[in-house]
Amino acid sequence: VPITWAYLPESKEWLLMNSRETSKHQVFSPGGSGSTPVPKLSNPGVGRWATRMAVAVYGLTSFFGMLAQMSVVSMFVLFASEQYGLDPLRAGFAMTLGAVASIGTNVWVSPCVQRRFGDVWSSILGCLFMSIGSVTIVHGTLSMSIAGLMITYLGMAISGSSLASGTANLTDTLNRSTVMMSVRMFKAAGAVAGPVLAGTVAGIDHRLPFVAAASSALLGALWQLLTKPIYSRIRELIQGRRTVGLRTGLLDTEGWQDEYGTPQEVRALGEFVATLLTTRHYRWVTYNRQLQNCLSDFFPLLPVESEEAHREAYNKVREHARYCASHSLLVLEKH
Repeated sequence: VPITWAYLPESKEWLLMNSRETSKHQVFSPGGSGSTPVPKLSNPGVGRWATRMAVAVYGLTSFFGMLAQMSVVSMFVLFASEQYGLDPLRAGFAMTLGAVASIGTNVWVSPCVQRRFGDVWSSILGCLFMSIGSVTIVHGTLSMSIAGLMITYLGMAISGSSLASGTANLTDTLNRSTVMMSVRMFKAAGAVAGPVLAGTVAGIDHRLPFVAAASSALLGALWQLLTKPIYSRIRELIQGRRTVGLRTGLLDTEGWQDEYGTPQEVRALGEFVATLLTTRHYRWVTYNRQLQNCLSDFFPLLPVESEEAHREAYNKVREHARYCASHSLLVLEKH
């Protein structure tokens, strides 16, 4: 119901999102008179790099997590029958206890964990619970094995919710479907590979599927930890592009939002400036530090207390640039 309410075409959220998208390129340049439109962006959104990295970060984590999950789910009944002599009814009841643990975790535990630790650390914590639970299943008594199964289901619930939330948080409205569907494909691949791997190693020893599940969960936690800097960089990029193309950089409740460029945009601007300096005979490589100091002096810090103060300061910088440009042309004509 909340999802339906939030995204129905007549809801306030839907209309607000649509108004932002349709008005993105119909606004005016800062400091302008109101008649100069902002140039239409040739590559809107967070760009290809962020899209690919989001898929890589959460696609592989989902693959390892689902591989571990399906290894446990597909082999526990066989393991309980071989190890403890449980009949199908009692083995099915044990699986039900795991499902109950998962439901309770999704309702009461996962939201608190995500609020406390965030998406990345919640995912790592869920993978660690899955690994600990998988190892516990194959050690000790039947009660310990069932407790390990419930711990594994608890980890599945925490990991699943944090992966879904984290994937959505690394997308914008333009690449969300691409990233979400790509991550789902990795997750489906893990669901296929899990039973195949578990069945193969079960032919050697009926306890090995749970060792494989624990190892896969640890790989997922390790991958999530190693890619945490990439996650932070993409989040910063998404936050910094909320005002791209809009009339103002001021957000209603958060104040001024600086703009961040995608790696493609940063590279394009750098190549343009470097080519411009080279073709106009500036020794920018030799005097690179001096050039950086010159740019730092030429672009002073603009006030962001209000849109009017920002626009006024922007106009002063622009007029100063025009004066310097006209003065340099006069100097060149004299020579």
